[in-house]
Amino acid sequence: MTLRCLLALTLLALALPAPPTGVARAAEGKDSNIELPISVRTHVERPFGGFKRKPRPVHGKAYALVSIAQTQEAAPIVKPISENAILAQLRSVLTRQGFREIGPGEPPDILITVLYGRGFLRNPYMKGVMENTHTDPPTLTILGATPEFLIKSRQAHFEAKLHKAQSEKLFLRVTAWAPPEPAVDGKKPEPRILWHTTMIHDDARRDLNLVYKDMLESGAPLFDKEIQVEEVEIRKRSPQSSVDVGTPEVVEPSVAPKP
Repeated sequence: MTLRCLLALTLLALALPAPPTGVARAAEGKDSNIELPISVRTHVERPFGGFKRKPRPVHGKAYALVSIAQTQEAAPIVKPISENAILAQLRSVLTRQGFREIGPGEPPDILITVLYGRGFLRNPYMKGVMENTHTDPPTLTILGATPEFLIKSRQAHFEAKLHKAQSEKLFLRVTAWAPPEPAVDGKKPEPRILWHTTMIHDDARRDLNLVYKDMLESGAPLFDKEIQVEEVEIRKRSPQSSVDVGTPEVVEPSVAPKP
């Protein structure tokens, strides 16, 4: 290394401010102005009454958490996550929305299940469309469409939303089920969904540990609610990582002895 290079490195070292410690330190979770987009899709089941669906039913809010599972249909999440941590956060947001976990021996109004993971979800913008679904990974090829879809497709930004929804997602889905009904003529009725809410983040390779709290916070106000759009987009602040570098040290090159 030449004397000029050594001098340049020395001046650089003097110009850099020293951190509190002399070793490299990484910190996660600092506040930043980077936005974390989360999409929420929600649906309430309404049975048919005659030629149209009945008014939105009223569901009780006394619940029992019965299961949580990671989807096995697609690639695994990038890092393992504590399911107990997800359930603890879910209990917290449910309480703030007026739901109440049942006590011992108390019958529930609803049974709640949780499904999480990454994968290609059903595209809500494809309602009324005949599509090609025989590709892996799924590609968006429209073979035919209803007049309602053609009208909606002319709305601003619709095409961008449609293609965005087709990509792989990181998701949490909370589903409320009706309590089991008694058997009729020895035949047990099928489980009945009352409502479900799916919280989505577009970056499927992101660590779910960093975003599940924001996902549940975003989706909870829409539990057991109907919306008139395919999904609602909510923007949160993104956790950001930073690295503090210790004081640079210039190491003199070793000079081999001349023969």
